[in-house]
Amino acid sequence: MKKDFKENLLSIQELHKNLLDQCQAYSLILPPSSGEARTIVAQLQGQLEGIRQELGSLLEELESKDPIENPLSKRENEVLLLVSEGHPNKEIAYRLSISDRTVQFHIKSIFTKMQVSSRTEAATEALKRGWINE
Repeated sequence: MKKDFKENLLSIQELHKNLLDQCQAYSLILPPSSGEARTIVAQLQGQLEGIRQELGSLLEELESKDPIENPLSKRENEVLLLVSEGHPNKEIAYRLSISDRTVQFHIKSIFTKMQVSSRTEAATEALKRGWINE
């Protein structure tokens, strides 16, 4: 997930560079008499510069953050994956050859470790943290 986000951010940065290059090209070819058009291009350049700074900050932040370590056990990860796929407890128990009560125990443990209060929240957080794939 982090890798995809970084790739998207780099693509946006490349798009930004292309837009800034186009603004500079327009500045060069606009006749001096087109004051309004020159003002619009200058405003766009200013906005693009702000975007460039923000993109740079986001990339730095992304680079500096360590991924959140997964505190879940192997079995809890298996349960979490099945929960994220929308399976009910009985189905999870059947697939993992454990009791329904054990599934409930694992889910409670997952909620505690992840500091969440619902199955949906657990799945969403696990996706954000890169612990499971879509």
